[in-house]
Formats: sequence, C-alpha cells, structure tokens
Amino acid sequence: GTRGTGGQGGGASIALLSLASDITIEDSELVAATGGDGGNGGVGGDAGLGQTGATGGAGNAGFSIRNGGQGGPGGNGGPGGSGSGGTGGPSIALAYSGAEPGVDDDTALMPGEGGIAGDGGTVGAVSAPNGSEGVAEAMLEVE
Repeated sequence: GTRGTGGQGGGASIALLSLASDITIEDSELVAATGGDGGNGGVGGDAGLGQTGATGGAGNAGFSIRNGGQGGPGGNGGPGGSGSGGTGGPSIALAYSGAEPGVDDDTALMPGEGGIAGDGGTVGAVSAPNGSEGVAEAMLEVE
C-alpha cells in the first residue's frame, strides 16, 4: 500500500529573535502568542493485490522437456504505514544565537503556550505515533 504522509509542524511564535547581536533589553514586555498546532499524520493506503503468475516457458522437444506450467499468483501486499503527527510549534519570548542578550529586572519575558501535537494517522487498528507538544520558553538559545 501507499504510505501516509507525516503531519506538518506547527508555526512558531517568537516575540524577539536576536542573531549574532549584542543587545540589552530594558523596561520592556516581550509577549509571544501560542505556537501553531501540529498537523495530523496521513492514513496509510490499502494493501495491493497480488497478480496472476507468469506463463510457463517453452519446452524443448529434442530433450523431452515439456512446456512449463503457469506460475502461481503473487501474494497480496500489506497496507501502507500511516504518517506520524506533526510537532506543535514553539512559543518563545526571546530567542537568540550568539551572545546572550542582557535583560534588566524591569523586563517581562512572556511566552504563550506551545502548540498542540498532531495525531498520528491510523490504518486498521494500528496508529502511527502522535507528534510532540511545542515548547514554551521565556529565553532560548538557538543554533
């Protein structure tokens, strides 16, 4: 069978992203919204059907070999696997790469909630794994 596609990851909410910068944040509020929800995984496809066997080969009368018989049918394939659920998007008030930003005591870093994990797809009685919940962090170093 054909495979199910994996769920897409949810979008991120980042209030401020600092890349290779030397910054100090004073008397501010950095507010991130809730991360986007992860997508659900796709359902695996139905099993493929086995095909009729091939015609037997020609014999050789000079060696007293008769024609070969019809081959047997092929077995049915199994169903395709379902896709796993997507990861919920992160919610980060301050993400940075490089120097850690300075943040004074009068600054509030307020992440929202991480996005909800997507459900894994199901084929028959078998389910693929669900995604993971999105993270929620006040400050996070990224690479």
